[in-house]
Amino acid sequence: MTISIDIERTVEEAIKNIAYVAIFFITLYCCHSIERQRALLISIALVATLLSIWVTSTAVVGLVNDGSYTHVTGSFVNKNHFAAFLNMGIAAAVGIILSAGLSERRSENRQGVSSFIVARLMDWRWHMVVYLSVLIITLLFSMSRGAWMALIMSMLIVLVVIHNSKHNREWSFSTFVMLISVVGLTMLLAGGEVLIQRMSELGQDAVSRQGIWKITVAIIKDFPLFGVGAGNYQYIYPSYDNGVVSSYVDHAHNDYLQLLAEQGVVSVMLLGLVIIRCLGSAVKTIRYSHNMISSAFAASALLGCSVMLLHGIVDFNFYIPSNAVYFFVFLAMAHMAGFPAHSEAHRSRYRRSADRRVKSVRQATLGS
Repeated sequence: MTISIDIERTVEEAIKNIAYVAIFFITLYCCHSIERQRALLISIALVATLLSIWVTSTAVVGLVNDGSYTHVTGSFVNKNHFAAFLNMGIAAAVGIILSAGLSERRSENRQGVSSFIVARLMDWRWHMVVYLSVLIITLLFSMSRGAWMALIMSMLIVLVVIHNSKHNREWSFSTFVMLISVVGLTMLLAGGEVLIQRMSELGQDAVSRQGIWKITVAIIKDFPLFGVGAGNYQYIYPSYDNGVVSSYVDHAHNDYLQLLAEQGVVSVMLLGLVIIRCLGSAVKTIRYSHNMISSAFAASALLGCSVMLLHGIVDFNFYIPSNAVYFFVFLAMAHMAGFPAHSEAHRSRYRRSADRRVKSVRQATLGS
C-alpha cells in the first residue's frame, strides 16, 4: 500500500485535480441560468469550429499541393486528443440545435411565406448545422478511430434516452438532426480507402495496447487501494515491463486502468460516484423535465461527457488538461440539469406563500 512513490509529481497532479474541481464549481456558480448555459455552449462550439476551419483548410491545401495527406492535430500534439476536443465541440453544437429547435417552433406558424424564407436563412439552427458538419468533417480528417466510435455510440445513447422521454414528440427536429449526424458519420466511416485502411490497422494497435493493459493490471494488483501515486505511472511501469512492449510508455492508453494504477480503487470510486450522480441528473431531466430547453442542454452535457468516457477506454484524454477541463464543464452542466425545475418549483411555492401572507395582512388591516 502506498500513497506516492514520487511526492513532487503527485503534488503537481494534485494541483491539477484541484483546478478541475474549481472549474466544476465555477461553472456551477457562473452558468446557473439558461442564457448563460447557452452562451457557454455557443462559445465551445464556435471555438471548435474556427479551429476546425483552419485545420481543414490547411489539410486540403496540403493535399492539393503535395498530393499527400496526413492526419490533422490542430493545436494538439496528438490526433486523438484533438479528436476528443472536436467531439465536445460537436456535443455543444448539438445542444444549441436542440434548444433552438424547441424555443423557436412556436413562432413559425405566425409567419408569412416571405418572412418564413428569410427567417430560415437567418435561423441560427441551420448555422449550427453547418458548424456541426464542419466539425464532423474535421473529425474524419483526424483519423482517430476511438473518437469516431465514441461519438457514434454516445449519440446512440442520447437518442435512446430522448426516445424514452415522456416529451419525445417535442424533439422531432432535433432528434432528426442527431439521427442524420449519426447516419452520415457512419456512412463516411464505411467509405473511403484511407478510412478503411485505418480501421484495418485496428488489430495491430490493439495487440500493443493489450500488452500495456496487462502490465497495468499487474500494477493495480500490487497497489489496489491507493495506487502508486498520481502522475507516477511512467516511473513504475518500467519495473513491470519484461520486454513485452519495446517502446517508451508514459500512459496506459486507458484512462480507467491508469487511474486505478495511480490513485487506487478508493479515488476512482469517489470520482465514479460523482460522475454517476451528475449524469443521472441529466438523464432524469431529459426524461421527465417539462423545461425542454433545460432538457436540451442536459442532452448536450450527456453527449459531451459520454464521448470522453467512452474514448477513455482506448486513450488518455483525461490526462490532457484542456480536454479534462471541458469534461468537467460538461459534467457541471449535467449536474445543473436538475436545477431549473427545482428552482421553478421553489419559486412557485415561495410566490404562493408570499401571496397568502399579503392576503392575510390585508384582511387583518381591513378588519381593524
